[in-house]
Amino acid sequence: MVLREIDDSLALINIDTATGAPPDSVKSPERFICGTEGTERKCQYHAEKSGGSTRFVGVWHTHPVSMPEPSAVDLQAMAQILRLQAKTPRHVVMLIIGHAATSPNWRFHLFRRSEFQIVEYADGQA
Repeated sequence: MVLREIDDSLALINIDTATGAPPDSVKSPERFICGTEGTERKCQYHAEKSGGSTRFVGVWHTHPVSMPEPSAVDLQAMAQILRLQAKTPRHVVMLIIGHAATSPNWRFHLFRRSEFQIVEYADGQA
């Protein structure tokens, strides 16, 4: 989880905190599925500690042996964050650290709710 704020008027993303994986995350050498356990409590804690200026702005993860480009799984996660919550944010950032195992290369990706389309697959799942 990445916490702080996105300032549209200045085209600026400020980051205060990047947390580790929630305890209900699923991890393997081939795949990582980020859990949600404790994330709401963590967001509330940081919001209270900062007087409301620190809030959830996105997620981060590594691609140990590949480029820092969003995968299909990453895009599905962004769709869930942007469209499938009770309180959907206007936009979120995804930080991917590519080639993390050998030569880290950081890349930020900004996803805006108004520009993000969910594509329905033939089996009915997004």
